Formats: sequence, structure tokens, C-alpha cells
Amino acid sequence: MGIRNGTHNRPGLPWSRRVSMNGTLASEKTILLEFRNSVFDPSGVLSSWKSSENPNHCTWFGVSCNSRSRVIFIDISGGCGELWGLENLEELDLEGNSFTGELPDEIVGLRNLRVLNLGLNELEGEVPASLSKFVDLEVLNLAGNKLKGSMSGYFGGFYKLKGLYLSNNQLNGPILENLDIIVGI
Repeated sequence: MGIRNGTHNRPGLPWSRRVSMNGTLASEKTILLEFRNSVFDPSGVLSSWKSSENPNHCTWFGVSCNSRSRVIFIDISGGCGELWGLENLEELDLEGNSFTGELPDEIVGLRNLRVLNLGLNELEGEVPASLSKFVDLEVLNLAGNKLKGSMSGYFGGFYKLKGLYLSNNQLNGPILENLDIIVGI
């Protein structure tokens, strides 16, 4: 699965594009449809994501919602983007999709994340400082990417962190000295 960029289909994730309608945040169904339209999906992983055939986005493959039909979990790992506007999302699992590019500061829009799994992709650059604002994060998997730089100042606020996976990157600096602050590790 790759991202559509104009008329060209190429792997990668359009991290910088924002989804909005008339200056306000688009509905979650619209955000999911925009994401589906932005990816090249030759295997049909997102084929159920069609409002004309299936108007309830909470029944689409890989999408789970709470009782108010708010998206709280997306798992299209191994199969698949613009998801930054889903402020109630609790779990995001995009492991093993060969996504490329850098993580954007806009990731902070997913402020209720408990699980962030971006492992086994080809993400590069430095981890954005906005990641340190995820105070409810329980699992962080960035392993198997090409991320670089230091994350030493990130962990002071991760009081709920139970799983931390950073291997096979190009990260440097002291991390272990800050882990004693985290109760769950």
C-alpha cells in the first residue's frame, strides 16, 4: 500500500497534509475517507471503507469506536494518511507498512493515545518533541525505523508507560537514566 501523491502512486505517508472543512475539523468518517483516498491500496485492505455501501464507519475493517461512535482504535497493521484529527483515538497500530518520511509535530493532535505502534516502517528524522505530550501513553513502539537523535528528555511525563520499543534505529543519548521515573517499566 502506498500513498497517492497527485497522479503518482508511491510509498510513503503524506504527514503534512491537514484535513479540514471550512476551517473546522472534519467529521471522523470524513477523515477516514480522506485517508482511504490518499493511499494506494492494491490488496483492498480498506475496501470496506465506503460510506455509500457501508455508512457506519465503526464497522469498517480495522476501525473500532466507543459508544458515541467516536473512533478510538485503528488497526490496519500489515495492510496499509491523515489521521491527526482523530482526537479521541486511543490506539494507532500502523506496524509493518513501509511508511516513509518524518513524524510530524501534528501527531500531538492524537492527544488521547494509549498505544502508538509505528514499528517496522521506514520512518526517518528525529522524533518530534510533541511526542512527549502523550501523558497517557502505555505502549510506544518505534522499533525498526531509521529514526535518529536523542529522546532523553521525553520520558519524564510517561507515568503510564508499560512497553517501550526503540531498537533498530539510530537513536543516541541517555535514555535509561530517565526510565526510573516511569513506574510501569
